[in-house]
Amino acid sequence: LEYCARSGGEFIPYCRLDLDDIPKACDQVRRFAAMGFRGVKFQPMTDRFLPHERRMYPLWETIQGLGLPITAHAGAVKYRSHCVNFADPSGWSQVAWDFPRLKIVIAHMGGNYHFEALTICEACDNVWMDTAHLWYWCRRMLPPVRPIEMVERAVRFCGAGRIVFASEGMTPEFLYEGATLDREGLKLILWKNALRILGEPEV
Repeated sequence: LEYCARSGGEFIPYCRLDLDDIPKACDQVRRFAAMGFRGVKFQPMTDRFLPHERRMYPLWETIQGLGLPITAHAGAVKYRSHCVNFADPSGWSQVAWDFPRLKIVIAHMGGNYHFEALTICEACDNVWMDTAHLWYWCRRMLPPVRPIEMVERAVRFCGAGRIVFASEGMTPEFLYEGATLDREGLKLILWKNALRILGEPEV
């Protein structure tokens, strides 16, 4: 919070929650929202949860009521502390239907679960995908794919209004490699969608 406050609005604070006790996590996110946190980040592979577990539902209801967006990691990565069986974003589909006002951003465009993330995003108006760290999964896919190809495919099926630029090793220049992204689509991806998710006025 202090770092973001010093940034003059350049950075927006998200929080992490202790998911060992869901009622306490609900209290925690209420307190964090009152302090000024603007969203919540989840890492299912270390937090050890599946989104559609019923024990998580009071938390989704609380976050939806607070109007906070969430970003959730998706995709298998090689860190020893990560359990890959929690990397699949498929469970967010049920959550999105059950909590239609909960804004859900699936990170990394689903990673190696890109098809699942794409399908959820296509079906659910309250789900987006971000572009963070795409090079990691693209290098490991068969057949080979470039990050811009993942974005263009998502735009084809979901529309540019459902994709959010995120960095983690990615710079905006990669988006200009695309042959099908027009100026308005680029504006949506680069900043307008993020402003809508955060409830900020468009610029």
